[in-house]
Amino acid sequence: MIHRAPFGSLERLIGILIEEYAGDFPLWLAPVQARLLPVSDEQLSFSQQVSQQMLAQGG
Repeated sequence: MIHRAPFGSLERLIGILIEEYAGDFPLWLAPVQARLLPVSDEQLSFSQQVSQQMLAQGG
């Protein structure tokens, strides 16, 4: 880990979080909360409906 005095605490915190969660961050820390991936064209309209509902609730 590179250390620089003004940013040392932040860098250590980020490093600790990355190591602790192995990059699989919890929901409160993850930049992307959810992704929808329809497995076929048959589910595409349903996934779009769910996506619109999630966006309407503050996404």
